[in-house]
Amino acid sequence: MEDDQALVVRAQGGDTEAFAQLYDRHVDAIYRYVLVRVPTQEQAEDITEDVFLRAWQKLGQFRPERPILHWLYRIAHNRTVDEHRRKAQQNTSLDAMKEAGQQIASPQPDPLRTAISHEEISNLRSALATMSDDEQTLLTLRFT
Repeated sequence: MEDDQALVVRAQGGDTEAFAQLYDRHVDAIYRYVLVRVPTQEQAEDITEDVFLRAWQKLGQFRPERPILHWLYRIAHNRTVDEHRRKAQQNTSLDAMKEAGQQIASPQPDPLRTAISHEEISNLRSALATMSDDEQTLLTLRFT
């Protein structure tokens, strides 16, 4: 089995199979990292997909002597922050619409989300919310 560094070098040369191996190797860790930071599995899946798309697009800028997983976590962190900012802006827009007296359709509940272990995820999020960003990142990196 090739190490990450060799796969990165091959992928930087345009080898999509090498990048696919990196994806297979790290997608679960990135997904778990994102899942505890966003409210739905669908958002976690979308962000995880975007992390690897961005990694592929910017792979030429990555230095192969550095750990790729750290870089993927950084991209994932930035994307979750972007998502929270986007959500905050969206909430501000919804509040403005409410103030203007416009009716807002309520979204249907996501049956998949309610079917999964909602209580465990909620408890984990609550515990993480009491920690500093550095502590959250440390725990997430340790257990993913």
